[in-house]
Amino acid sequence: MTVLVGPNNQGKSNLLHGISLGMKVIDQLAIGVNPPRASPRRSPMLFHPRRRELVNDFDWERDYPLNLTTRSYTSIRFEFRLDAKEVTDFQRIIGSRVNGTLPVEIKFYPNKPPSLSIPKPGKGSKSYAAKSPEIADFIKKRIKFIYVPAVRTVDQAMQVINQLASERMNSLEEDLEYQDLLRKIEDKRSEHFRALESSVSTRLGSYLSGFEAIEIVGEPVSDFAAVRDILIDDGARTSLLQKGDGVKSIVSLALMHDVAEHTNKDRQVILAVEEPEAHLHSDAIHEIRKVLAQVASKQQVILTTHSPLLLNRSHVASNILVQDNRARPTKRLEELRDCLGVRPGDNLSSATVSILVEGQTDERFLRKILSEKSSRIEGALIDGSIKIRPSGGGSGLTAAAKHLLIEPTTMFALIDNDNDGKNTLKKLGDDTLVPVENIFLVSPGGFFNKELEDFYSKEIHHRVMNQMFAADVASFEPWNDEKKWSNQVKPFLRTIGKPDDTYTVDTVKIRLVEEIERVGTEGLNPQASPILDSLVARLEKVVI
Repeated sequence: MTVLVGPNNQGKSNLLHGISLGMKVIDQLAIGVNPPRASPRRSPMLFHPRRRELVNDFDWERDYPLNLTTRSYTSIRFEFRLDAKEVTDFQRIIGSRVNGTLPVEIKFYPNKPPSLSIPKPGKGSKSYAAKSPEIADFIKKRIKFIYVPAVRTVDQAMQVINQLASERMNSLEEDLEYQDLLRKIEDKRSEHFRALESSVSTRLGSYLSGFEAIEIVGEPVSDFAAVRDILIDDGARTSLLQKGDGVKSIVSLALMHDVAEHTNKDRQVILAVEEPEAHLHSDAIHEIRKVLAQVASKQQVILTTHSPLLLNRSHVASNILVQDNRARPTKRLEELRDCLGVRPGDNLSSATVSILVEGQTDERFLRKILSEKSSRIEGALIDGSIKIRPSGGGSGLTAAAKHLLIEPTTMFALIDNDNDGKNTLKKLGDDTLVPVENIFLVSPGGFFNKELEDFYSKEIHHRVMNQMFAADVASFEPWNDEKKWSNQVKPFLRTIGKPDDTYTVDTVKIRLVEEIERVGTEGLNPQASPILDSLVARLEKVVI
């Protein structure tokens, strides 16, 4: 999820409008509509793909960047990343090969239609230009762009709802029974139109000199799928058009969620939402945050916001700071605080629950397993209510706990059951940093000298070791009751001629957690389950 943040009047909305305009042009070029010439003041208008009505999206005097006054055009550039199948499809359909990235430039002029090109040096650029409709069609069939503006009037709300509903109803295009019924309705309607044409022609022939024929064209029968209204029963059955802006926003976002869930796997949806918090109570904003995060797990989401609640806390760099005619990824939470005017008391960095662990691989392991074991915990991890905080080792864990004392967060700790872990446990207890009921030891089977990697199954260990070193791993027994995991893996590495330094051991840890992220709870040591289940039960009592 990409979040555009910044002070008012700095260009956040313009960025979304630009993306929307560029994607709309791609759609228009894909269906072969030739926009008419416009006056020097206005860029060519675009046809609505269904109703064929003119939609004026770009005003040259209003929208042309003032710092580019010496140029005769302005442009929007996209960069689409293609997977292996899409690269193959592009070569088959377009006849040219791309290396996994498809750059596209849309140019707007003061007195001629917009154009699409592929910025590529050399002779290939001309062949791309000749195939711009095919390239636009290639993109359109793989991406659906949905834009929800901040000002949600009745007409705009219904436009968005129709757009979302029509995307959901696309499956009807593959329903043979439905298509057969449409053809029958069209045939029956055409019979009546032809009869009406014949009757009117007889009369017009006597009124108009030179009259030859008349043709009556009806709205597409397929427009039956359009939504005329939505009725909400919340104690009183009422049209959505009569509901407040907050309800319209929530319905639109609920439809977004549904579209994201049911979109064809070969077609991605990009949801662009301007200020989703607009018109909403704070409780509703929390719910919207969860919905957007869930949608973002499957589709691409871009939003603008002034609310700290909607920032992407899991990936700080996904928050794009728009300020002083620049847009750049945020590096630190402090930048977001300053940008949004959040004061220290607003506590942007705090979470309801903080789980302290020793290392980065511990964090990745715990995030995957907890999410799989509990949907409530998964939701809390997504929306930032629970944060797993790597501390860089036992001593770092104690320091992290002291730092968090100033924040309103409930602390948990998962600690290796070894000598270092015992020292950390003592410090946590002496300083009463973490409640004893929230401290969990890595002690599968109740044994001492255990590290988090002892939570992994033998099969995971053997598979990873074999993939990494192509060695006979049958002799490697990761669950020795008396030895630490690291003290078992180092002798094994030496026996197969590999270094046993920190870098190699850490690389093994990373490969192990990558395998756990792939297979989930299936890769657990059975003796780990009681400890992890106990942690889940305790967390679920704390998380609201």
